[in-house]
Amino acid sequence: MKGSGWAWVPAAFLFLLNFAASGNKYLFAYRGVFFLFLVFLFFFLRHFDLDRLLRPLTAGISLIVFAYGILQKWLLFPIYLRQLPAADSLYSQALIARIRGGRIFSLFPLPTLHAAVCALLLVFIIHYLRQAGVKWKTLWLLLAVMGTLNLLLAQSFGAVLYLAAALLFYFFRSGVIRVRYVAPVLMALSLVFFLVTALRFAEARELEPAKLRLTNWQQALRLIGEAPVWGVGLGNYEIEIPPHIRPGEASSIYAHNFVLQLAAETGLPLFLLLLFGVAWSLRGQIKMLLRPEAVLYAAALILIILNGLVDIGPYFFSLGLALALCLSQALRIPASAGAGAPRHRRWQVVVLALLAILLALHEWAESARIKGDFSASQGRFAQAETEYRRSLARNPFGYRAEMGLAVCAFQQGQSGRAADRLERVLRVFPHYANASFLLSRIEVGRQRYLSALYLAERACRDNTKSGLYRKWYDSIASAFPGKIPAAGN
Repeated sequence: MKGSGWAWVPAAFLFLLNFAASGNKYLFAYRGVFFLFLVFLFFFLRHFDLDRLLRPLTAGISLIVFAYGILQKWLLFPIYLRQLPAADSLYSQALIARIRGGRIFSLFPLPTLHAAVCALLLVFIIHYLRQAGVKWKTLWLLLAVMGTLNLLLAQSFGAVLYLAAALLFYFFRSGVIRVRYVAPVLMALSLVFFLVTALRFAEARELEPAKLRLTNWQQALRLIGEAPVWGVGLGNYEIEIPPHIRPGEASSIYAHNFVLQLAAETGLPLFLLLLFGVAWSLRGQIKMLLRPEAVLYAAALILIILNGLVDIGPYFFSLGLALALCLSQALRIPASAGAGAPRHRRWQVVVLALLAILLALHEWAESARIKGDFSASQGRFAQAETEYRRSLARNPFGYRAEMGLAVCAFQQGQSGRAADRLERVLRVFPHYANASFLLSRIEVGRQRYLSALYLAERACRDNTKSGLYRKWYDSIASAFPGKIPAAGN
């Protein structure tokens, strides 16, 4: 950015402030590495024309994702419901509730994310279907049918709406349809939307998806109001939002809005500086999005941007990767510009490799931690402890695996080991309500009632919505004579 080098100085200073304000430094580091990876990936990929690579890649990914989604609905969900016991474990209860809800999520953690990926893949599939020869049209048509079925089974209202916007843009810019054909296209898209509405009629009637997002946006604004200058720390939204969820409100660890979540995490000065940096970098290049050869990527970007307004889009790896890829191709540097020399890109490859290794280590550790959570939910504590230790060996900063070991020790009556683990968790993540709650229970067993009361009050303050923490606090407070201050004050 010529003439804007001065912006790096305040940006670096604000990042340091943001790091200092982070309640969980590891989450800051992980999210920072993730966003840096996307930025460097964009700058690297814009030197290449990936159209030939994207065709088989789109077909392969679509086939795997769509086929697994269909199998999940009619084969795996019934098996899981038969095998999973109705245990007291919150993990098992949450998994059973999700499966009984019927919304598929394929290879992704959430149905809404799966639906967004389906919508994105459908944009590419329709583009390649138009360009395919006779012998390949059957394959792309089959993938389009499978993708539409997955979109219906994921039951996401938002995905249908931003898919409609992306396809309308694509069809008009490609010259596929004219104004007189808008009505039939809208009717087809409306049919899909109303089918989704029928599948989730109880929620649609109460406008629950819209209410959830409006409530989450209000919560995000409260968090911004609490720390408007330095923010709560990049990646720290999920751990800082619970105290701002009022009783009776819908809760979520996401703001359901990329802009609001990033502003809450970074603080307004840094957020505005980043916004200025992006706008300055893209000045004069927006018209490139309207080129005929860029229409596919522009349509995909519209879909991702709209998703980011009702969800957190690029915070997820799949959509973040898609954003970097589509933007790099829409703003691709022509080979004639001479900016694609290997020597110029060598340092980008090195940085990308280092960032990719760090992200891979995180995911490797998380895979073991998730296996540990599942084993613990089934009461297989020895197996769970093995997975948690494996996760910590791969990532010593993984407080969730540490928490898993603490829960396993607590469930097996090893209160001393559990207390040590919980204290480590609270040093990394002081506002972990469940850690404070469990340590409070251990302190009662040790007859350290004042310490137990303090920890119970912290749990209530860090998660104002949980009735369990409130009841526990009240049960301890009632054992003390005199007036005890109300939790959360």
